[in-house]
Amino acid sequence: GRKIITVSAHREEPAPGINTTSGETGTVQLYPNPNNGSFTLEIPGNPASIKVIVTDLAGRTMDVKNSTDRTILFDISTYASGTYLLNIFADDKVYSRKVVKD
Repeated sequence: GRKIITVSAHREEPAPGINTTSGETGTVQLYPNPNNGSFTLEIPGNPASIKVIVTDLAGRTMDVKNSTDRTILFDISTYASGTYLLNIFADDKVYSRKVVKD
């Protein structure tokens, strides 16, 4: 005869306002999102070097931050309201995030 196997998967949802992107060794956290111009970015693991490029949706570079600290504070309060893209380079890993400024 045949055996029927039922598989169920449970996925934990992050807390509201915390957006995550899975990497091989962890998760990039960005909070709060949306925000009023100040937000925190947390990079997983212990990367030796981090570079974050902030662009608008038209692809214009708004800011570039280099850091060795895995927790990076951003102030985009002078930017127009809207959606911005973060391209995060942490050692050999690349992450992309969207952040919304109210």
